[in-house]
Amino acid sequence: MPSSTSNRRASSGFEQFPKRERWIDSNFALISAGLFAIVLYGSLYPFRFHDNPDTNGPFRALFQTWHAPIHRGDFIANVLLYLPFGFFSARALRGLPKFLRIALVTCGGLALSVSTELAQFYDAGRVSALAEWWQ
Repeated sequence: MPSSTSNRRASSGFEQFPKRERWIDSNFALISAGLFAIVLYGSLYPFRFHDNPDTNGPFRALFQTWHAPIHRGDFIANVLLYLPFGFFSARALRGLPKFLRIALVTCGGLALSVSTELAQFYDAGRVSALAEWWQ
């Protein structure tokens, strides 16, 4: 026969609720954040920023490079940096529907790529190229 103490606990309102599944996996999110930092570091090194005298500005200067060929090293670096970033970011968002995960990760990768290309306009040691987006 159960004791009255256990019955009191069960009816006291402090029952254990099942844990809700988190929609972000913190381990994969941490890996994604590390890859984000590596992409920024690799894209902006040696960090020699200056006031670019080009009067066209970063957007127009970037769009004027649409016809420039991509170098093999840039292509390989982009694949080796962005592919793991996309993979681990998608894994980090495990609780979201698959379509939403893919859309968010794609938009995040595109935003990261665009922002680094625009920042390279002001980095004396780097050259931004629009061709890196689609080749």
